[in-house]
Amino acid sequence: MGLDSVELIVSFENYFDVVIADQEAEKIETVQDAVNCIAKHLNITNTDEGLKHALFEKLKSKLIELKLTNESLTLSDAIFTRLHPENKEAWDAAEQHLNLKLFKPISDKKGFLERALHFTFYQPNYHWLSITVDQFITATCALNYETLIEKENISSVYEILVVVTGLTSDKVGLDVYEVQPDKGFVSDLGID
Repeated sequence: MGLDSVELIVSFENYFDVVIADQEAEKIETVQDAVNCIAKHLNITNTDEGLKHALFEKLKSKLIELKLTNESLTLSDAIFTRLHPENKEAWDAAEQHLNLKLFKPISDKKGFLERALHFTFYQPNYHWLSITVDQFITATCALNYETLIEKENISSVYEILVVVTGLTSDKVGLDVYEVQPDKGFVSDLGID
């Protein structure tokens, strides 16, 4: 593992108050591998996604109120067919209603200067129209992990995923939508 990956592992260890042996760290290739390793250390097997579902219901109620969706919204729907990145009023209302930071992806309609200011010459490895409600909710949780997750009371694998995603995005400066469970730290996320 390179210096960046070692620093990332140390940040996981510090946050979760665990010690990951070098032999274990060498086997961590994907985000999900890190989650599984930490869950093993914390002896957490609970796969409850209550945090995700609570936030989903709150978001859905606001989108219905704003007349941007109906009751049939599901986690597999594309979020940006309902909450378009260019609809500033809807984004502001959703942020205020949820009382959380939301991460708008870089849309194709933004000009070069706006994209450059958002992420200096950064081009995401996803198309913003493909982001599902599920990915949007997890990204929102990850952006707000310090507010949403009680560090001392982590009780589910999903909460570990949220923190690992948030820490990885914070420490490495990655777009939170890039940090998906199946992504390799080295191969996909470019961490040395």
